[in-house]
Amino acid sequence: MSLIRLLNEIKNEPRTSVKVKLLREYSNQDELERFLVYAYSNREIFGLTSAGLRIPWAYGLNEDIPFDIFEKIKVTPGRNDKAKLLRDGLTLRKKEVIDYILKAIDKDLNIGINRKLINTAFGKEVIPDFGCMLAFKQDEKRFNRAFSDLEWCYYNVKVDGIRAVVTVQSSDIIEFKSRDGKELQPFLVENIKSEIARHIEQFIGLELDCEISSTHFQKLMRIVNRKNVDMSSIYIRNTTKLSIFDIKSLGHLPLFERVAFMEALEKKIDSPKIKFLKYFKVKMDYNLIASIARKYIAAGAEGIIIKNPYSSYQTKRSNDWLKFKDKNTIDLKIIGYYPGEPGTEIEHCLGGIILKYKNTELRCGSGFSEKERVDFWTIKEELLDKITEISYMEETKTGSLRHPVFERFRFDKETTDD
Repeated sequence: MSLIRLLNEIKNEPRTSVKVKLLREYSNQDELERFLVYAYSNREIFGLTSAGLRIPWAYGLNEDIPFDIFEKIKVTPGRNDKAKLLRDGLTLRKKEVIDYILKAIDKDLNIGINRKLINTAFGKEVIPDFGCMLAFKQDEKRFNRAFSDLEWCYYNVKVDGIRAVVTVQSSDIIEFKSRDGKELQPFLVENIKSEIARHIEQFIGLELDCEISSTHFQKLMRIVNRKNVDMSSIYIRNTTKLSIFDIKSLGHLPLFERVAFMEALEKKIDSPKIKFLKYFKVKMDYNLIASIARKYIAAGAEGIIIKNPYSSYQTKRSNDWLKFKDKNTIDLKIIGYYPGEPGTEIEHCLGGIILKYKNTELRCGSGFSEKERVDFWTIKEELLDKITEISYMEETKTGSLRHPVFERFRFDKETTDD
């Protein structure tokens, strides 16, 4: 079996376990690993995407993948020279070969696998974690263990949006990646990108940890990966803003120094599309912090995140960041769905979704509006393997979740937090 045929077979296979089996049993493991690294590792940067390429491809029957072309693209300066390299290097190859190479360059193979699945299949870290700093959910024991030796800490109001790491190399090379290391659609971020380019002297060389937000959060989620642009998506895109809350490239410095850097940088930026998240100081008192969180939640915010002012930036979940929210939530993968009860108003609509929770199935039929039940039922197949945020009352003694309620889809995520 050729590599291209393997990729097609994985794409058409709905079962995750079988996808893993196909990866493990492929005859040329070195070739497969090499291609997946180019396609999924955020450390492989090509400085080019297929968007806007106008190349008159000369298709042929050659199924071989010219691996050297990836290395040549990385070191070739200029978009036009890179495009010429592609045209010359891929001539007379099968259309599928060319399509998959372009998808690899775009970091979007679209075959239903991700970093976690690839690493599971190979039994090692083939694709390194992109590495954002993540917060643990607060509880008093964790708080006392992590913050008891401090006199004060910072807190931010939690922004409801799409987590993004923005790397600024020049006014022409500004990369937006999700928390999974996947490049965000250019359409979604082009307005913000223009504003960063306008302030390039301040941003050049920085790696920013941010949140892309909108007053229409759920609608924003639906256009995260959209390639077909319509007036509705343009409207939502135009409402987006970038909230910067850390400088990843200065992560070796303690947070209080990074905060000082951001406060100084903020004074030099004049843009309606870019803001720096405010850092507030608070006395180290669990009850006081909890009361502050409740006030923000009552005002409509999702909660707050407290942060250790002396901590460095860590590319993992850390006790140095704790989130205070109004309810228990968890991100789970959709593995199935079911229709509404016969004889009810939702008989021909979505009754609920089936989720993977601790290697068992969890059914969730609450939290959907009437319109959502109709809309989601028409695209039910597309929802499989997508991530959704579920709220719940508590974990039961049998290891399930009591009263799970659908909150929203997280189309900006490819993996769950557990």
